[in-house]
Amino acid sequence: MISQFITYPDIIENTQNYPILLIDATQTEIENIGLFCKTADVGFDIYLYREDIHDLQWLSQVEPKVLSILTSINSKVSMNADDELYFGQDEDIVNPLSYFQFIEDMYQWEELDLKVEQDLNEEQYYGA
Repeated sequence: MISQFITYPDIIENTQNYPILLIDATQTEIENIGLFCKTADVGFDIYLYREDIHDLQWLSQVEPKVLSILTSINSKVSMNADDELYFGQDEDIVNPLSYFQFIEDMYQWEELDLKVEQDLNEEQYYGA
């Protein structure tokens, strides 16, 4: 799958990828996510935001388009959204890469469940 990093002021309107807003990740964290995405079975649209951008209107436009918001515990920016998760030392998500890996694993299980369900339906239909 093809993933893409989206930076201010861009917004993607129609996508089939899993959209995530990543706030104040370090350059190394972003590079590690990029390397992961090259081999991932899930496509991601990754909105990148740094607190020095100072455009809360852009953030408010992006927020309804994403399924997850990952914010560094070192950030001064907070979306105060139900789907906002914090990453960093002493958090459940130590680094954002682990969350991307979790999403990929979740999608692989979901695809497997759909395949098993399809096989069971075919068995019932064909009487195998």
